[in-house]
Amino acid sequence: MTEPMVRKAFVMASGKGSRFGKKPSAPPKTLSTVGGVSLLERNVRLIDQAFSPEIVYLVAGGAPEIVRRAARSFSSIRAKTIVIEATPQERQAGLLGGFAAIAKYVQPDETFIAALGDEYYEGADHKTFAQALAEHNGFSALCAFKPCRTQKECKRNYSLVYDESTRRVSSIREKDGSGQGRFFGLGLAAAKGELAHLCRDYCERGAKASPYELINALPGPTPGCQFAGDYVNVNTTEDLWTARDLLWRKNKGLPDVDVVIPALNEEQCIEQVVLDFKRVCKQVIVMDNMSEDLTAEKARKAGALVVTRSMGGYGDAIKQGLELCTAQAVAVTEADGSFKSSDLEKLLPCLVFHDAVFGSRTSERLIQPGAFMPYLVRMANRTVGLFLSLLWPWHPAKFTDVGCSLRVMRQDAFLDIQSSLVGQGPEFAPEVALELMAHGLRIAEVPISYRPRLGGGSKLSGNYKNSARTALRMLRLIITKRIHK
Repeated sequence: MTEPMVRKAFVMASGKGSRFGKKPSAPPKTLSTVGGVSLLERNVRLIDQAFSPEIVYLVAGGAPEIVRRAARSFSSIRAKTIVIEATPQERQAGLLGGFAAIAKYVQPDETFIAALGDEYYEGADHKTFAQALAEHNGFSALCAFKPCRTQKECKRNYSLVYDESTRRVSSIREKDGSGQGRFFGLGLAAAKGELAHLCRDYCERGAKASPYELINALPGPTPGCQFAGDYVNVNTTEDLWTARDLLWRKNKGLPDVDVVIPALNEEQCIEQVVLDFKRVCKQVIVMDNMSEDLTAEKARKAGALVVTRSMGGYGDAIKQGLELCTAQAVAVTEADGSFKSSDLEKLLPCLVFHDAVFGSRTSERLIQPGAFMPYLVRMANRTVGLFLSLLWPWHPAKFTDVGCSLRVMRQDAFLDIQSSLVGQGPEFAPEVALELMAHGLRIAEVPISYRPRLGGGSKLSGNYKNSARTALRMLRLIITKRIHK
């Protein structure tokens, strides 16, 4: 068996701050997902694949139980994963305290890997770093870095002076605002345990220092390894958008999409709807709420994944279905044939620059003869949409139809709002919109065609009485959530 290059790696999993300025009870930003995988798990995987350590320690400066719970769900990682909690003094010291927490696990002359859990990397740079680590002996630290495109990158990270002829770093400066920096350092580094012990000494004295700047005080040389792939230091919601967009744009053409269809006694049209959406979607999931007819049998015959169980209602069926999706994008449509897969194809390209795209049925010229969308219902939809937009005035989204059930969003967007969704019935539709806004996600609305039902009667609309009842449930949830938030 090959000896591991380093036996121990440490990933900073959470700090004392809150996620993107949200409540302290919110999950750490390292658990934000990119491509359906948290930043923390991504960084652990990269380290595991490149260095094959025996143990990866997750340093928790806050929310240790949340980090522990997340670590239990990590997959495809060979190393043992252990969560260690920083002491109160270490938590107050921030990143310095995180490095100080490492000291008890490493000897002064022992090499370890350290990484920040809130960074996003694309490419094979970690393996390049592992090769550089194997080539160097007698060093104090090995730093990963990239060339500065803007001075903002030096201000947000640390700058370093790098000699390309000797491949050595001569000095490191945290949050360099001089405007002279040519290279900025990344959170990935290899170092001797001496660095962690030095950080612990500073922390115990209550001194303030950057662990990266303390590399300057170590006696040995500091080689550098230049990264070539895309990189994002995720500190803000905008940074998270950037990371997600980088991954999204790697996919040429339309993304893979799974569609969820809630169904109750829809045997007249479910087969035709499933066949239509299979043309566009990777997977069609029919959530059958204990239908008493042949809905489940016909949907399964048409090629859908059918889940038959008792559910709380329309919204509960959709949420349970979305939790089964595995594609890059997740969509929802109706079982009654009022939307076609061609409508979904209109929405998908907009996901390149948005986290979610909603259809709108309120354009009169796109309402097909026989569809129940009279003037009063159309104006009511616009009014509820305007009301929702006014309650979140700082968000740029402007809705004309929050009740339209044809919508698509990135899997990451659903994962962001999943735990906040409580609506069991038709109020689920505007709830998704308001939670997307509350989480600072980008939303677009696209006019689509609205067609008459292929069969059966609507449980939520189809006449003025049902439409009014649905609108009241939506308004009640919107007002309740706005007061709460």
